[in-house]
Amino acid sequence: MILLLHGPNTFLSRQRLRKLIEGFKKKYDPRGFNIVRLSGSTLTLEDFNKAAATHGFLSKKRMLIIENLGQNKNKTLLDTVRDAL
Repeated sequence: MILLLHGPNTFLSRQRLRKLIEGFKKKYDPRGFNIVRLSGSTLTLEDFNKAAATHGFLSKKRMLIIENLGQNKNKTLLDTVRDAL
């Protein structure tokens, strides 16, 4: 499942993200070992590909969070992420 949180209301976006993380932990990964946060503004294509290809640690699921991806100017990276959606 892929979710995109976007919009001007950062308070509600953060609140929704917290709930998604809590739900993921409750259902799949209580310790949060399989939750990965990446800074979208400095993300490279190589880092994205590595993060997306890595399997979960003692879990079938992983949560990959990319924050501020819209600030990244790398068109190839943005196209790759868009195509993954």
